[in-house]
Amino acid sequence: MRDPVDAFFRGLDGRDDDAVLRHTEGSVRFDLESGDATAHWFVSIHDGLVTVAQRDHQADCVVAVDRELFTRIVTGQTNALAAMLRGAIHLVGNPRLVIALERFMPGPSDAQHGRATAAPGDGGARTSGQRARR
Repeated sequence: MRDPVDAFFRGLDGRDDDAVLRHTEGSVRFDLESGDATAHWFVSIHDGLVTVAQRDHQADCVVAVDRELFTRIVTGQTNALAAMLRGAIHLVGNPRLVIALERFMPGPSDAQHGRATAAPGDGGARTSGQRARR
């Protein structure tokens, strides 16, 4: 069975087809912690092209997260933004870069049409293609 973390980063490597990334420049290092070991994934975005290397290098943004949690994120079991708001993901640097990359993380596995979202004050969830009723 292929490692979901490795598959996620390998899937990012070489991407150049996203309109938002064409206007994004910078680098993010993901520090995935597992016990005493830390795996480093360095993601660079330049002129819309994403390159990925497994190395510890200075970056514009550093994301430190437990490897098990990150596995749940890249398999669609956990929402990255929700985990960050809970303090389970530690971010230092430019958060715009992480938000730009978050679009490549799968939505919840139970969502039928896109990512599940909730409108302020309505307490309900809908997919990103649905509008709130007023």
